[in-house]
Amino acid sequence: MGNKNRIPESMIVRMPQLEERFGIEDMNIYAYLDGTSLKVVGEIIAEDIRAGFKLMCSVYDQDNDMIEAEENQAYGSGFVTSVIARNSFYNGFPFAFSIYLKENCKISRIQIIPV
Repeated sequence: MGNKNRIPESMIVRMPQLEERFGIEDMNIYAYLDGTSLKVVGEIIAEDIRAGFKLMCSVYDQDNDMIEAEENQAYGSGFVTSVIARNSFYNGFPFAFSIYLKENCKISRIQIIPV
């Protein structure tokens, strides 16, 4: 995807206090909009995580109403899960969300939190 569809980082909201509880030091997050398809990808920066967690991506419109919420996409072979587990975690662990929006939807912000 080209940068013309990239959503500005200023529209991506994180909650560092919540991330710290799980041992997350930082996250690199990139979001792209292609028509009604929103793709959010990133990586988790941490030496070790304190507990397994999922990431929740919530999308808000210009009225500040939540219009979509998704868990990170599942990964694994055999046993497939959305939980990012301590025993499979590594620094730079990737995550992704694919969210389909209604036509003419205006995004005001995207929030990513561990749960």
